[in-house]
Amino acid sequence: MRTDRVENVVCVPGDATTGIEFARVEVVNYLGRQKVFDIIKAYGVDYDRLWIHDSIRHEMNRFCSARTSRAVYLDEFALIGDKLRATLQKKCDGYANGVVIVDVRVAMPAVVPDRITKIFEAEEAEEAAKRRIEEEHIEAVAIAERKARERAMRVETSRERAKVESDAAAYRKRTMADSEYYVKVREAEANRVLLTESYLRLQEARIWQNTAKAYFGEKIPNAGSLPTVER
Repeated sequence: MRTDRVENVVCVPGDATTGIEFARVEVVNYLGRQKVFDIIKAYGVDYDRLWIHDSIRHEMNRFCSARTSRAVYLDEFALIGDKLRATLQKKCDGYANGVVIVDVRVAMPAVVPDRITKIFEAEEAEEAAKRRIEEEHIEAVAIAERKARERAMRVETSRERAKVESDAAAYRKRTMADSEYYVKVREAEANRVLLTESYLRLQEARIWQNTAKAYFGEKIPNAGSLPTVER
């Protein structure tokens, strides 16, 4: 088991003209025993120069050129090591050289170029603006929904008030009708009590008394009959 350290690895992202420098890329690997003699015979003891060092620089350039500066620095930086390990292993397996890639560790760039910094700042400002717009939109929607609920509550309250008033008016009307009916019933009952035989005779006497006249002289006018009271 050995660790190869590839230093000062430079790659250029697809949206940049200047490169990004990675101070160090470490490749943990070993050479299978059955391949030791053949690989050293073919490439010498510095076989890792070809299969690891040169391959790391080449594959880093391929990785960066297919991505933006933001992807290399931030979005996909954590994936670089795994992608390089898989790519190197596939290449070694293709040539059956017996090299086994165990792990690849990539150091974060120590210095970020000003141009890349400005790109990040612009992207962050754009993201902040998008967040503000989204927050304002969410707030506007919330306000509109609250106002809609308040309007609905006012309408519902108005409807309930109108219903209460209508019910009260109907109740008053029914109460007045019932009262009038009660009065008429009581009057009818009172009349039935008053219209007895003796009451009718008394009324007849009172009418006769009120209409009786006295005449003086030799002749008495034709006498009229007393008014009759219907029974």
